[in-house]
Amino acid sequence: MSRQPLRFELLPSYAAFIRAERLDDFTREQVRLSIELDVPLLKLFSHLSPDEMFNLSRKGQLEFLDHLAANQAAAFIETSMARWLSNQLPAIGKYDVTARDLTVVSHVRNKSLKHFVPEFTADEAVRWSLLAEIDDLLLAYTTASTDAYIALLKEKIEDESHFSAQIIATAPSITYVYDVPSGTVAYISAKVEEVLGYTPAEIRSLDNVVAALIHPDDIPVMQEELVKVMADDEGKTYYSDYRFRSRDGSLHWLRNYAVVYHRDQEGRPTQLLGSAYDVTQEKLTSLALQKRESQLLEAQAIGRTGSFEWDIINDHSESSPELRKIFETTHRQTLAQMMERVHPQDRDQLREAINESFRSGIYHAEFRYIGKDAMKVIESNGRVSYTEDGRPATLIGTIQDITERKRAEEILTQKSRDLEQSNAYLQEFAYVASHDLKEPLRKIGMFSNIILSTDWDHLTDKTKINFEKINDAARRMQQLIEGILSYSSLTSQISPERYPLQAALDEALSNLEFRIREAGATITGDPLPEADVVPFQMQQLFQNLLSNALKFARRDVPPVIRITHRYVNGLPGLTVLETAHTYLEISVADNGIGFNDPGGDKVFGLFKRMHDRSAYEGSGVGLAICRKIVENHGGTISASSILGEGSVFTFTLPA
Repeated sequence: MSRQPLRFELLPSYAAFIRAERLDDFTREQVRLSIELDVPLLKLFSHLSPDEMFNLSRKGQLEFLDHLAANQAAAFIETSMARWLSNQLPAIGKYDVTARDLTVVSHVRNKSLKHFVPEFTADEAVRWSLLAEIDDLLLAYTTASTDAYIALLKEKIEDESHFSAQIIATAPSITYVYDVPSGTVAYISAKVEEVLGYTPAEIRSLDNVVAALIHPDDIPVMQEELVKVMADDEGKTYYSDYRFRSRDGSLHWLRNYAVVYHRDQEGRPTQLLGSAYDVTQEKLTSLALQKRESQLLEAQAIGRTGSFEWDIINDHSESSPELRKIFETTHRQTLAQMMERVHPQDRDQLREAINESFRSGIYHAEFRYIGKDAMKVIESNGRVSYTEDGRPATLIGTIQDITERKRAEEILTQKSRDLEQSNAYLQEFAYVASHDLKEPLRKIGMFSNIILSTDWDHLTDKTKINFEKINDAARRMQQLIEGILSYSSLTSQISPERYPLQAALDEALSNLEFRIREAGATITGDPLPEADVVPFQMQQLFQNLLSNALKFARRDVPPVIRITHRYVNGLPGLTVLETAHTYLEISVADNGIGFNDPGGDKVFGLFKRMHDRSAYEGSGVGLAICRKIVENHGGTISASSILGEGSVFTFTLPA
């Protein structure tokens, strides 16, 4: 780094003299002058004691004098500068050295070196020559230091410039300089292309960036913020959100932070420095939350349900508008204020519900509330959160005005009681009426039979036919009455029990033994499992289905009846089955005459007949009874048939 050979004639011997005779004095002189002249670098060593400072300085002076004594001043300067530039100085960073340090340190070293010249020689000519060599040494040292300092300044400027450029390039925001008088952008970072699709050059070329890019509805917001920035004289940063139109036409919400960057001679702002962040997703989320909150409040109003958050410790609550509407208040209420309007008979119960929620964490209460015009019934539910030490802290919940629901429930309960009583009367009437009708029908049949048996020979043929019709009508009427009695008896509730269905089927087969043998019928099937049923009703169900199959057999074709079962999971479309998921399905299939009923439902109607009454006897009640029995057990029954080929009756029971 030296600009000359720096070969001296007197300095080597002078340096050797100081090193040998005055090293400590030379060191103390350096330290004294540095403190006296307040060298800035001394602050980096303020933590050292005077002795530590002296020893550190002595070591450095010894190295300096060694190089001078060996006439290697250039090497010393080069080594010192290299250490400085490579950041290897002890306790000193390369950017810690200031311009004042260079001049003051050079001055200290100059005075220290010249301080001992009179002791070294009395020859005036030698003194002047030695002083000149000292000046040449310090000139070379100062020149080298200045060159190194300038190189470090350039390096620092380049580093800071690169750092700033990297910050701008990697920042999530768009950095820009807005020129106020022209309404144009003087500078904008490349981030703008990523966010809005425009290159920096395209943005800078716009004559009026506000009119070109900002949504018209947001321009007043931007202008209002601009007025605040222009009026600022404290260097504050201002921000606001508005929408920018991107190249593809979509809108982006940008949050703009701006501060005065340049002012003119009168102090008026001429340029603003700003950063713009894309907050589109945040805005959309915020708008969605606002919409959701609005919908929630609307839903609360529709459902007459309010929400609250009660700070239990401070007895402070926040409530929704609907809650305040229900409680008929415009302000927050404390627990005591709310309790004043709770019906006196319900206050203890409500307090107990609150205390219980503190213990369990679950809050539920129903109480009467005294409104301005009428009594209300309130239902409230919530959950309690606790502090770290287990104290109840917050109760968050809902309240609902269930006054109308309570009235409806009371009306429904009363109607249910009325219906139960009406059904009981109807059942009693049906039983009594049917029972009382059987006696005159029995007498009609008995007396008509007496006439036919005793006076047969005295009757005309027409009278005989009429008496037979009377007997037939009485018999059919008897069957109808018995069917009505059977059907009405099914309305009473009897608890089911675990019972083998095979036993119910066997009982039905036993009752129909004569008819089965007379028809030459074949009945086969799987052994049936157990189920929760009313035994005598199951026996009646099987007996009615088998009787139906025997009655509607094809002429000259022996009946074949097949009884099968299986388990099924759920029954799609049958919404009445609400209490079970797995069902026992039993089918009774025959090879009889069948019937024409596409839906398979009409056949189960009360008194419904699918065939001519003159050809097939019956009351039309049997299958209606079957459906009633199955529905009493929580199941369903259906029928499918092909006319002339047979029918299949299928019923299900919850397994």
